[in-house]
Amino acid sequence: MKLVDMLKSEIPEYTTSISSGEIKFRPFLVKEEKNLLLVVEEGEIIDIMRAIKNLLECCFEGLDTAKISLAESEYLFLKLRERSVGSTLDLIYRPGDGKKPINVQVDLKTIKCPKRKINMDKAIVITNKISVNLKDLSLDDIVREKINVYDPDKDGIIKILALMIDKVTMDEEVLSKGDLSMKDKIEFIESMIEPQFNKIAEFAQSAPSLSYTHNKDDVEFTLTGLNDFFSLVSLT
Repeated sequence: MKLVDMLKSEIPEYTTSISSGEIKFRPFLVKEEKNLLLVVEEGEIIDIMRAIKNLLECCFEGLDTAKISLAESEYLFLKLRERSVGSTLDLIYRPGDGKKPINVQVDLKTIKCPKRKINMDKAIVITNKISVNLKDLSLDDIVREKINVYDPDKDGIIKILALMIDKVTMDEEVLSKGDLSMKDKIEFIESMIEPQFNKIAEFAQSAPSLSYTHNKDDVEFTLTGLNDFFSLVSLT
């Protein structure tokens, strides 16, 4: 057996749980970390998210990031970082008001798998004749459509809501994802009146979110999404 093959055979295996059940994973390799950091240094945010998607699917057994929410993909990345680098994340909190920055530590082991804030019906009635079925945004969605989900402009927000449309029912006709182009769904949303738009926006606002609230030593702040945890800059 070659040295590299022997080393690979000794890589530890871990498990964690998301909404679909338990999933096995291995730590990322030095070369995989190096590749990700190179993308972080040189690429745009979509390049970084694509690299994270590829890393997750390499390290997690049987994972399809199209079938889980973006928040769950972010959570899996935290678990991967925890087992690959360590569970302690060192951050600098800047309170503002001229106060000095404060060094704080986040224990990644305390982060829970994101769940919806409320149990909302995914079937939304738009008119007497039209209803839509919605789904949570996935990592695949934002990579495919090249959306900066952490700082979206107005067009980006419309695209995010369009991506959440899984199917549309008009009278007896059902249009699924294969029948609806992204352009169709964007035009559909842009043609809504405000109460109709707000129904879809409410579903988006209740989406599962990776978050952590730090409240120690008179320091309180909340991190939301990978952009807050890492600023998409470093794994360390």
